[in-house]
Amino acid sequence: EKVGTMGASTSMPAMKDYTWVVPGSEDAEHGLGAIHRHPVHNKDPNEYKYYFSDGRTLYDLFQRGLHMSENLPCMGYRPIDASTGKAGAFVWLTYKECWAKSRA
Repeated sequence: EKVGTMGASTSMPAMKDYTWVVPGSEDAEHGLGAIHRHPVHNKDPNEYKYYFSDGRTLYDLFQRGLHMSENLPCMGYRPIDASTGKAGAFVWLTYKECWAKSRA
Protein backbone atom coordinates (compact mmCIF):
# COMPACT_ATOMS: atom_id res chain seq x y z
CA GLU A 1 0.00 0.00 0.00
CA LYS A 2 1.27 3.49 -0.88
CA VAL A 3 0.48 6.81 0.76
CA GLY A 4 0.89 10.30 -0.68
CA THR A 5 3.62 12.65 0.43
CA MET A 6 1.66 15.90 0.72
CA GLY A 7 1.75 17.01 -2.90
CA ALA A 8 5.04 15.41 -3.86
CA SER A 9 5.12 13.52 -7.12
CA THR A 10 6.39 10.39 -5.41
CA SER A 11 4.90 8.14 -2.82
CA MET A 12 6.32 5.91 -0.13
CA PRO A 13 5.26 2.64 1.44
CA ALA A 14 2.65 2.94 4.19
CA MET A 15 4.19 2.70 7.64
CA LYS A 16 2.68 1.37 10.81
CA ASP A 17 4.95 3.45 13.03
CA TYR A 18 5.55 7.06 12.07
CA THR A 19 8.46 7.51 14.48
CA TRP A 20 10.89 5.46 16.49
CA VAL A 21 12.39 6.40 19.85
CA VAL A 22 16.15 6.88 20.08
CA PRO A 23 17.20 4.60 22.96
CA GLY A 24 18.55 6.45 25.99
CA SER A 25 17.49 9.87 24.72
CA GLU A 26 14.97 10.68 27.47
CA ASP A 27 16.21 13.07 30.17
CA ALA A 28 13.59 12.91 32.91
CA GLU A 29 15.80 14.87 35.33
CA HIS A 30 15.53 17.91 33.05
CA GLY A 31 11.94 17.20 31.98
CA LEU A 32 12.89 16.26 28.44
CA GLY A 33 11.08 13.51 26.58
CA ALA A 34 12.71 11.02 24.28
CA ILE A 35 13.95 11.96 20.82
CA HIS A 36 11.72 10.59 18.06
CA ARG A 37 12.99 10.00 14.53
CA HIS A 38 11.27 9.26 11.24
CA PRO A 39 11.71 5.60 10.22
CA VAL A 40 13.67 6.63 7.12
CA HIS A 41 16.33 8.18 9.39
CA ASN A 42 17.26 5.15 11.41
CA LYS A 43 21.02 5.39 11.53
CA ASP A 44 23.29 6.96 14.12
CA PRO A 45 23.12 10.79 13.80
CA ASN A 46 26.92 10.88 13.99
CA GLU A 47 26.99 9.00 10.67
CA TYR A 48 24.87 11.54 8.76
CA LYS A 49 26.42 13.39 5.86
CA TYR A 50 26.31 17.14 6.38
CA TYR A 51 26.22 19.45 3.38
CA PHE A 52 28.07 22.20 5.23
CA SER A 53 30.78 21.60 7.82
CA ASP A 54 29.54 24.64 9.77
CA GLY A 55 25.86 23.57 9.68
CA ARG A 56 24.86 20.55 11.74
CA THR A 57 21.77 22.03 13.41
CA LEU A 58 18.92 24.25 12.26
CA TYR A 59 20.41 27.08 14.35
CA ASP A 60 23.81 26.63 12.68
CA LEU A 61 22.21 26.65 9.23
CA PHE A 62 20.22 29.80 10.00
CA GLN A 63 23.39 31.53 11.27
CA ARG A 64 25.17 30.49 8.07
CA GLY A 65 22.36 32.01 6.00
CA LEU A 66 22.36 35.16 8.13
CA HIS A 67 26.08 35.73 7.61
CA MET A 68 25.97 34.97 3.89
CA SER A 69 22.66 36.59 2.93
CA GLU A 70 21.55 38.94 5.70
CA ASN A 71 19.52 41.23 3.43
CA LEU A 72 18.04 38.50 1.23
CA PRO A 73 14.65 36.79 1.73
CA CYS A 74 14.55 34.16 4.44
CA MET A 75 10.92 33.55 5.36
CA GLY A 76 7.68 34.58 3.75
CA TYR A 77 4.02 34.61 4.58
CA ARG A 78 0.79 35.52 2.80
CA PRO A 79 -1.43 37.93 4.73
CA ILE A 80 -5.14 37.12 4.62
CA ASP A 81 -7.49 39.87 3.45
CA ALA A 82 -10.09 40.18 6.23
CA SER A 83 -12.87 41.22 3.85
CA THR A 84 -12.41 38.43 1.28
CA GLY A 85 -10.63 35.72 3.27
CA LYS A 86 -8.15 35.32 0.41
CA ALA A 87 -4.40 35.18 0.75
CA GLY A 88 -2.51 38.14 -0.64
CA ALA A 89 0.92 38.32 -2.19
CA PHE A 90 3.89 36.99 -0.25
CA VAL A 91 5.54 39.34 2.21
CA TRP A 92 9.18 38.42 2.78
CA LEU A 93 11.39 38.93 5.81
CA THR A 94 15.15 39.04 5.35
CA TYR A 95 17.50 36.91 7.42
CA LYS A 96 18.42 40.06 9.35
CA GLU A 97 14.75 40.85 10.11
CA CYS A 98 14.10 37.25 11.20
CA TRP A 99 17.14 37.35 13.48
CA ALA A 100 15.95 40.65 15.02
CA LYS A 101 12.45 39.21 15.64
CA SER A 102 13.94 36.13 17.30
CA ARG A 103 15.94 38.35 19.66
CA ALA A 104 13.03 40.66 20.59
